[in-house]
Parts: sequence; C-alpha cells; structure tokens
Amino acid sequence: MQTKVKGMGGVLMMVVLFIVFLFPLDVSAGESASAARVGYYEDGDYMYHNAQGEYEGYNFEFLQEVSKLSGLSYEVVDSPSWQEAFRLLIDGRIDILPAVYRTESRMDQMLFTDESMCTIYTTLNVRMDDNRYNYEDFDAFQGMKVGIIKGGEDGESFKRYCAENSVTLTIVEYDETQKLLDALGNGTLDGVAITHLGRSSVFRSVARF
Repeated sequence: MQTKVKGMGGVLMMVVLFIVFLFPLDVSAGESASAARVGYYEDGDYMYHNAQGEYEGYNFEFLQEVSKLSGLSYEVVDSPSWQEAFRLLIDGRIDILPAVYRTESRMDQMLFTDESMCTIYTTLNVRMDDNRYNYEDFDAFQGMKVGIIKGGEDGESFKRYCAENSVTLTIVEYDETQKLLDALGNGTLDGVAITHLGRSSVFRSVARF
C-alpha cells in the first residue's frame, strides 16, 4: 500500500522530500502557505474522525512520525470518498494521499517510492451473526452480493481472487466507504471486499488476499 507526491506512492517518500524542503513542524487541519495538503477520506482504523472530530488513525500517526523527522507541516483536505480524494491527487489539488496501492496504470500518473508505508491485505467481510459463510468456503461464496469501492485496487484484487477460485457472484460498486459498510450492516449486501478494517471492525473476515 503506497501514496503520492506528484501523485505519490508511500508516505515514506515524504521523509525524503520534506527533509529536503524542510517544512516547519506544524501538524494541523488549517490553511498554511508551506503545508503539504493531505487527502482524507473515511477508512476504518487508518483514517477517521474521533468523537471530538479530530483526525485519528494509522495514517496520521505515520505522518506525525514523518513530521518529527523532517519538520513537515500539513493541512488535511476532507473528501467524501476514496474516488474524490484520488481525483484531487491526480488533479494536483492535494499533495499526499495515504495510502495508494502501486499498480502499473498508476505509475504513469504519480510517483511511488521503493519502500511502502505498510504491508496490508484485502479481506472479504460479512456480518458477525451471518452464519452462512465460513473462512474460504468457496461453495458458500457462490451467488453472494458483495460491495467494493469503485475504482479501488481492493475491488480489482477481489475480482482476481474470485476468478482464481472459480467463485461467481454479484459485485456492487460504491463511491463511499461508509455507505458500503452501511449496506452490509443493513443486509443490502452479503459481504464487502475492502482493505482490512482493523480492530474496531464490527464485521467478520471470511477471506484474506
């Protein structure tokens, strides 16, 4: 999983770039002439607002460490969805988007680092009380209605996983992570294929890839 600076590909790139540029140490969500613009969208344990409306999650903890090493300051730019945040990155309206999977097509749109900001995997998740599905029960997976994030590498990875295991099902695309998870919670979907949701997840993983 990686990020951007021209479009970027691993926030670790920022360690190098911001050591060179020496931005003043200041972590905030406000405007700053010298601050790097960081894209935000709701992403489970990785990026979220806490009860006080503050930004929390692994991505922000990582950026805090980058800031300590480099003097980076940044402002957070909110987006309603992964798709919109990615578009802001491509259009140059933000400088960093943590985190973006490295793919061949994206290599032409943005810069990626050799080192990743983390190693992560995609999971197929179902409701905790849905006993129809056990771990990698491919027979049970047949005919499922599974949601993915439109344009995300998670969804493409899931499609490949299904093809490799001869699973035929219905895939529904969503623009926003929260709407995707809400659809699973209310029974509209049988499952969601998405980046590992973390310890706070109220759902159960039945596949990992």
